[in-house]
Amino acid sequence: MTFTYPARIVKADGVLEVDFPDLPGCITYSETLEKAKEEAAEALTGYLESVIARAREFKLPSKKASGMYAIEPAKSVAFALWLSTKRKESGMTLTDVADKVGVK
Repeated sequence: MTFTYPARIVKADGVLEVDFPDLPGCITYSETLEKAKEEAAEALTGYLESVIARAREFKLPSKKASGMYAIEPAKSVAFALWLSTKRKESGMTLTDVADKVGVK
């Protein structure tokens, strides 16, 4: 399972604006395409870290549509999302997972 989210990057008012259709409110901007992709990864990571920290539900990424860019969050965040998804799919609680791996 991958947590690569599609991002829309468009030029507006002299800058490149980035937004994630799957994640309302997750936006950033930059002056170059390369920097916009870097900023997008940072914005995505921060957005998802906030979702994880607040124990909120998150939307799985949709397929990358034509004209969109595939953006990945930091590996630590992707792992946390993967673990959360797998835990829920198996019906385990956080305590069940901790017991299984031998941590408190």
